[in-house]
Amino acid sequence: MMLCLAQISIKWVLNAITTGAHVIKGKVFSNLMADVQVSNNKLFYRAVGIIKDIAMVTEAEARNCLLRSIYGKDQLPSNIVNDENIAHHIAKATTMDKVVPVALLIAQKSQHYTISTARSAIEQDPVVQRVISATN
Repeated sequence: MMLCLAQISIKWVLNAITTGAHVIKGKVFSNLMADVQVSNNKLFYRAVGIIKDIAMVTEAEARNCLLRSIYGKDQLPSNIVNDENIAHHIAKATTMDKVVPVALLIAQKSQHYTISTARSAIEQDPVVQRVISATN
């Protein structure tokens, strides 16, 4: 019993340390892990939800912004928009960094970001919360 409690305690401490590290690195925004790697179905839908919640857009707009970020296009061709096979999108996104932060910036209504300007802003300051706060 004591061994089990010790293991749980260690897990909690390690979770607190990694959470703190993510906060310091700027991966957390509004109590959400905003810089997730879109590597499976669950994380694809989580990324859509994060974009929807933070940018206060519809689910369709959030998905569109995520796909624009994944494919690096300001306007998506209809074959990408209508592609319901999420595995294609995930395969492309898995090899990329900062997909969700870029999508969050292009979803912002207060400033018009293109894919290029959003990526530049994230390269200059990788803490997406600061970038968004500076534009509002």
